[in-house]
Amino acid sequence: ALTNYWINPTTGILTAKVSINGVGLIRVPLFKVALASTPDAGCDASADLTLTRTGALALQLVFKAPNLTGAPIGRACVDLA
Repeated sequence: ALTNYWINPTTGILTAKVSINGVGLIRVPLFKVALASTPDAGCDASADLTLTRTGALALQLVFKAPNLTGAPIGRACVDLA
């Protein structure tokens, strides 16, 4: 399972804690978060997420996916209220 998501405000890397059968193992860098220059409608801010090398490697190992390092994952809407 992936839990305890955290974004490092200095590096812009989103990490999550990996656990198996309830046992916490390590914190893994999954996504690079980059603030968009203009927020999407209804958002206080927007951020683009791309897959990190570590996140891509996990997909390769688990799902036999091609190397997706840097692949765009989506855009997050940030609500500051």
